[in-house]
Amino acid sequence: MKNDNILEMNTKTRLTADITFLMLKGAGYAAIVVLAMWFFVAAFAAIGRALPEEARMAADPINRPAPAVQMVADPVADDPVAEDDAMDDAAPAIAD
Repeated sequence: MKNDNILEMNTKTRLTADITFLMLKGAGYAAIVVLAMWFFVAAFAAIGRALPEEARMAADPINRPAPAVQMVADPVADDPVAEDDAMDDAAPAIAD
């Protein structure tokens, strides 16, 4: 049987060392991913700052309607019976 224990560590110490190495390796991979995303965002920010002021204030290239305000119909205003009921409810308050 091949002896891989060249440092002559006991089993528990070697297991602790292997786990520590694997955790540090994973942390290194995570650091690489996070730094790559940060450089990607930083590159876009640098390009945005390098653009002239006119390019920053240009109109949106996608044709969107001006402020998208949706008009909602007032159900009380459309229903004459509801208007009469609303007036009847308001009348005692005015008489007081």
